[in-house]
Amino acid sequence: ERLTDLRRMFKLFSRVPTTLLEVRAALVRYIKEDGEALVKKENEDRAALRFVRALLVQQEQYEKIVSEAFQGDKEFKKALKEAFEHVVNMNDKVPHFLSLFVDDLMRERVKKKGDVGNDVTSFDEILDKVITVFRHIQDKDIFESYYKELLAKRLLQKKRNFDSDYSIEMEERMISKLKVECGQQFTSKLEHMI
Repeated sequence: ERLTDLRRMFKLFSRVPTTLLEVRAALVRYIKEDGEALVKKENEDRAALRFVRALLVQQEQYEKIVSEAFQGDKEFKKALKEAFEHVVNMNDKVPHFLSLFVDDLMRERVKKKGDVGNDVTSFDEILDKVITVFRHIQDKDIFESYYKELLAKRLLQKKRNFDSDYSIEMEERMISKLKVECGQQFTSKLEHMI
């Protein structure tokens, strides 16, 4: 949390624009190293949930650094995107991990429906963060196949438990966010399942 120092450094280095290249390169190296350490740590299902949570925290942390310390400079945003794509695609299990995270999120929200589950704003914020990570995944089709399988299980469980339309509404929210990101063709099978 040394944003103030980074902000000062950015202002100082921005006086000589060519020096910003080195600062951006250092940021990219740091994000990649930090992400690589995270990727090497996690690999089982429960660990998958911790991994995605940690990835979401990392992403939010670096977005804050770029927006506050580097004043949202478009070249630093581009560098962040490049570094984060590298991190996300280092591990070919990330699409599976992300689908497990969404599955867990949906199931937990249905369980807590009477308590915290009606907090639609935080649910949408989490989904937006998930979509931001999803955006960086190269193997979106792998995510879709895992997501479709887990969606089918959730829908079958819903029918057995006579759940309300609450879970369907959450599923529709996620699918609509995927539709905005990838288009109608990507989500057509998912929409037909609901």
